[in-house]
Amino acid sequence: MKIYGLNIEKIKNMDFSWVKEDMPLRYEKAMKYSIDADRLRSFGVALLLREIVGVKSEKDIIIEPNGKPVAKGYKCFNVSHSGAYSTLVVSDEPVGVDIIIPSAK
Repeated sequence: MKIYGLNIEKIKNMDFSWVKEDMPLRYEKAMKYSIDADRLRSFGVALLLREIVGVKSEKDIIIEPNGKPVAKGYKCFNVSHSGAYSTLVVSDEPVGVDIIIPSAK
């Protein structure tokens, strides 16, 4: 199992126009967010899937009967995002990840 994290501050100025064409469902979901940081977290997940898992389009992802996403010809993966981070975990077996950033008090 490997876990990857991405600080969205590092991708603020990236061009994510490729997400609209390659991952339209993720793009549509991201664009529904009214806060820029929420969109960046979602785009960060798309970037991690492309760069780490090799997902070139949503067609490269299948959903197993148990609801877990799997990349065609690859490993199991799961994503999460919170605060300034997007995360991805990949494994040979079904896996999950959750990132929780405590709120400031």
